[in-house]
Amino acid sequence: MPIAVTLLLDDALAGMIRTMWRDVAAATGDGAMLSLDYPPHLTLLRIEDDAAAEPVLHALSQEAAGMRRMSLTLAGIGVFPGEPSVVWAVPVVSAELLRWHRRWHERLAGLRHHSHYGLDAWVPHVTLGHAAPAMLCSAVTAALATGRGPLRGMVDRVEIVSFPPVKTLASRALAAGE
Repeated sequence: MPIAVTLLLDDALAGMIRTMWRDVAAATGDGAMLSLDYPPHLTLLRIEDDAAAEPVLHALSQEAAGMRRMSLTLAGIGVFPGEPSVVWAVPVVSAELLRWHRRWHERLAGLRHHSHYGLDAWVPHVTLGHAAPAMLCSAVTAALATGRGPLRGMVDRVEIVSFPPVKTLASRALAAGE
């Protein structure tokens, strides 16, 4: 089973994303994010090694102490093409977010990482749902664009999860920023 390092959104921002999950589900018929049974998040890293839990959990004990709550602004909507396409909220990428990604990569360098989460390939995103490409321009855009500007909140927790199904292996609240 893959293992992921996820950054959880604070309650207010997570609530806004859950609303968007419902909007996407209503527009496309895809309720995958609603049925995921895991809160809105941004995946920092995905490890493909089945036996990677121990080193990833050890990395959490080392890295989480240096991580502080971080502001996060979701400024737009993106699409990863495919069948189905993936619709996602676009975060404003900060130097701190990129630093976290690099540090986790360095700490877990000996493990097999999923190529989409590589240092030169990662596109930070908060998944909103899946849709057939033909639906994206009309239904999804209309559902998501209604009166929303940038969404602002915080990343306030880091977790290690295995999936599928999603199982939280460890969770750490992030300290308040200085």
